[in-house]
Amino acid sequence: MTTNQHWYNLPSDNKGFIFTLDAFIASLIFLTTLLFTTYAVSQAAEFKTTNIYLIATASDALAALDNTNVLETLNATLIQNQTITTLPPYYGYKLTISRSSGPALELGEEVPTGTFIGSATRYFKTPTDYGQARMRIWLKA
Repeated sequence: MTTNQHWYNLPSDNKGFIFTLDAFIASLIFLTTLLFTTYAVSQAAEFKTTNIYLIATASDALAALDNTNVLETLNATLIQNQTITTLPPYYGYKLTISRSSGPALELGEEVPTGTFIGSATRYFKTPTDYGQARMRIWLKA
């Protein structure tokens, strides 16, 4: 007796059991895949939204400093005061300003570990040369 004939000659009770078992296994695989996919998508969407907002805030803050010509002054006190008034109080930041000639200027707090750090870079012109401003920003705990 071949295998195909064996399955066709089963009593109707055994055919129903095999069909039910097959349907149960298929449902289990489908639900496991659905749950895993839903979890992965929700984690990815949550991660990206917060991070993109931080990066956009850093970029906007640098743009505000550049458009008001604060960056080109290279005055540490003026730049720090303007940055503090531009950013919300629940953000920490570190601003590094370097130029083609002369020392770099670092303002702000130490960059923490274990949290997402958004970063933005902007190039600007000073009266004598060009500079680069890099802002790193994070949510304070």
